[in-house]
Amino acid sequence: HACYLMDRLFASEKLNQKSARDMYQLVAMLSILLAAKFDETARSAPTMAELNEMSEGAYTAELFCATELAALEFLNWSVVVITPMSYLRHFMNASLTHDEDLDGELSKVVVLLAGLALQDFSFAFFPPSLICATIVCCGRMLVKEKLGSSIEVWPEHLQALAKYTKEDLSKCLRRMLSKYERFFGGVK
Repeated sequence: HACYLMDRLFASEKLNQKSARDMYQLVAMLSILLAAKFDETARSAPTMAELNEMSEGAYTAELFCATELAALEFLNWSVVVITPMSYLRHFMNASLTHDEDLDGELSKVVVLLAGLALQDFSFAFFPPSLICATIVCCGRMLVKEKLGSSIEVWPEHLQALAKYTKEDLSKCLRRMLSKYERFFGGVK
């Protein structure tokens, strides 16, 4: 998300002038800050003071605020990016079984699969919601196999929530399983 915002901000003619090059670090830090404000909890988002400390005090609070406002105005206040992670918490909450061991393992596997998918450009051709649904479905499949659980891989309530059948997920699911197998070994 921060990279997306930074790319959009660096497209500005003002930032592409030689005189603006000393602002690159500030714009990069503000991109992180803006993304964190939308993607993180208030506790985990960095503060302006923390970002300024990382820059060894290069910028005043006033400059941070003025530049943040200018960046938001340049972006027309359009800073939301829909990614698979936008859906993950919602889909995972609906996927929980209330079995502590099973849910713990499922959470670990889903985070691992999300990392694999987000690092592989071949997944960029699928809608973010489908990628996330595939991550959860694949996670349930792998946990079912690993723990010998009777968990249903893609139950009706998840199909209704995600608006995808298992068949809708099949192409992305094959890609996800193939990637998982390449990194971690076979799936039965």
